[in-house]
Amino acid sequence: MTIKALIPILMTFQLMAAIPAQKPVNMQRQIGGQAGSGFSLLKIQRSANEKEGIERLVFYIGTKEGYLLKGLPGYFNVQNKGQKITIDFAQMPLSKINEKLLKEILKSSDLITGSKILKDPIDQTLTLTLNLKQKSKMKIIQVKGGKETARLVLDIIKK
Repeated sequence: MTIKALIPILMTFQLMAAIPAQKPVNMQRQIGGQAGSGFSLLKIQRSANEKEGIERLVFYIGTKEGYLLKGLPGYFNVQNKGQKITIDFAQMPLSKINEKLLKEILKSSDLITGSKILKDPIDQTLTLTLNLKQKSKMKIIQVKGGKETARLVLDIIKK
């Protein structure tokens, strides 16, 4: 299925209205964001289109103090290794999401079987690991903050 064929499907997501139209890039690894003095993970929101086999996770990124972040989200590195997606957020000493809350957010997922959050106290990297039921594709979209905080959008698509 081509990216153009997926656009009408993606528009059915409840969160789509908050995300400016961009052409997502289909990759197994993607890096992006910006360097800064530090960032925070404020919230994670999940939505799904079960009929099409797509799940969307929106990561809300704030300043290191936990406030609204204008501009791009902090530096990130997302890797898809087939049945595991790893997301590294650099310079992120603060997270309002802990392991218990992450599991609660993902408990109704049809594609994600488990998750883990790790914090590196030395370089302040926050790592989220998502274990998948089967090999899946991913798409990443960076959303600049303005009236709302910066966001990183992860679409997980059943192969």
